[in-house]
Order: sequence, then C-alpha cells, then structure tokens
Amino acid sequence: MSSVLRRTPCTLIEAADHVDVSCHKVLKQNHEALTRTAMCLAVPGLILSIDGDYASVDFGGVKKRVCVSLLPDIEEGEYVIVHTGYAIEKLKPEEAKKTLALFEEMAELASGMER
Repeated sequence: MSSVLRRTPCTLIEAADHVDVSCHKVLKQNHEALTRTAMCLAVPGLILSIDGDYASVDFGGVKKRVCVSLLPDIEEGEYVIVHTGYAIEKLKPEEAKKTLALFEEMAELASGMER
C-alpha cells in the first residue's frame, strides 16, 4: 500500500479513511510524495465541527471529512486551505470569500464556453 501512496499523493486521504492509521502518520510517511506533486488544487473550506484529528468542512455546500492534525489550534467557524484532504493553512475570512468568488466566476465562464 505505501508504494501506491508515494506514487499518487491525492489518494492519501482515501487510504487513511480505510485503514486504522492516523492522518498525521500517513502524511509524515508520504511527505516526499506530497512535495513532489506537479500541481494540485488547494481549496478553501469552512470548519463546521471538529472531532479529534478530523473536521467536517463545508466547500460551498459540499461537506467533507478533512484531517486537521497539522493545525492544532484550528476552531469551528474558521476557514482553512485544504489540499489532498488535509487542512494545511488557516485563511482569513475575507481571503476565503475572495477565492470562493473567483472559483464561482471561473465556473460561470466555463459553463458559458460549453454553450
């Protein structure tokens, strides 16, 4: 399993959900794979609730389970940047709202191109 995780860091959170392993341990073991990824999208989300190392995070109406062990002082109601299932940075509310507005604008432009 670990060789698969090293090759495809975007599968880390799925693997952690299916194996009895803490998300911090998975991230630590696969740090090299995460830092060598060519490009991945980091998305802002709103922390709804926290349960140990995990939180329920709202991404514009879509709720996901996210590992928050890298941000031990995170609180409900705060925005975080999430990358491959891990909250990696706190985000000021005004910055999160600007980013989310840009995502919405990109979605509108993309839907206009499909017509």
